[in-house]
Amino acid sequence: ATVNYGASHCSTATAAYSMGDSETHKAAGNAHFKAGDYLKAAAAYTKAIKAAPENHVLYSNRAQAFLKLNKVSKALDDADKCIELDPTFVKGYHRKASALHACGEAAKSEEAAQLLLSVIGSGIDDKELLRLGVQIKGRQFVELVDAQRKKSGEKDADKSNDAETKAGATSGPASKERSDGGERANKEGKGSEAEGAQQAPEVAPKTAEKTAEKVAGAGADKAAAVTAA
Repeated sequence: ATVNYGASHCSTATAAYSMGDSETHKAAGNAHFKAGDYLKAAAAYTKAIKAAPENHVLYSNRAQAFLKLNKVSKALDDADKCIELDPTFVKGYHRKASALHACGEAAKSEEAAQLLLSVIGSGIDDKELLRLGVQIKGRQFVELVDAQRKKSGEKDADKSNDAETKAGATSGPASKERSDGGERANKEGKGSEAEGAQQAPEVAPKTAEKTAEKVAGAGADKAAAVTAA
C-alpha cells in the first residue's frame, strides 16, 4: 500500500494557512469598523468568512457591520447563521434582536423582545441582552424578565415538591414492610418467651419427683441393710 504523506501535509498546511488568512482579514475588518468604515469592514469580514466559514464570530461581526450600513436583511441572515453555528454565543442573539428591531415594525420589535426574553429565560443571562430589551420595550422589559424569573422559580419549587412526594411514595411500602417485619419479630419473640415460661413449671415437678424417688429408694436400701444385719 502506498501512503501519500505529501497530500496530508499539504492539506494540513492549507488549513493552517486558511485560518491565518481568516485572522488577518478579521483584524483588518475590526480596524475598519473602529475607524467607522463599515463597508470596508463588511468586505474584510466576508474574506475572513471565505477562509473560515465555520467561525461564528465572523458572522456576528459582519452582522454588526451590516446593521451600521442599514442592511437589515443581510444582518439578520448573518445573525441566524451565527446562532446556528454556536447557540450559546450571546452576541448572536443580540445581533438578531437588533436586526429585528431595526426593521422599524412593531411586530418585529415585539419578536425581538420575545427572543431576548426566551434567551434570558433559558439561562443565557447577559447585561447587554437586558439593556437591549430595555431599549426596545422600555422599563416594561425589566418587569417581564422579573415575572418570568418568578414563574420559573415557582416551577422549580413545584418540581422539587413533586420529587419529594414521589420519593416518599417509593420509600413508603419499604418502610411499612420493615415495620410489619419488626412487629412480626416482636410477636414471635414474645411468643417464644411465653412458651419458655409455660415449659419451666413442667420441668420442675418432674425433677422433684425423680429426686424424691431416689431419696426413697436410698432409704429403703438402708432399712433393708439394717434389718439384714
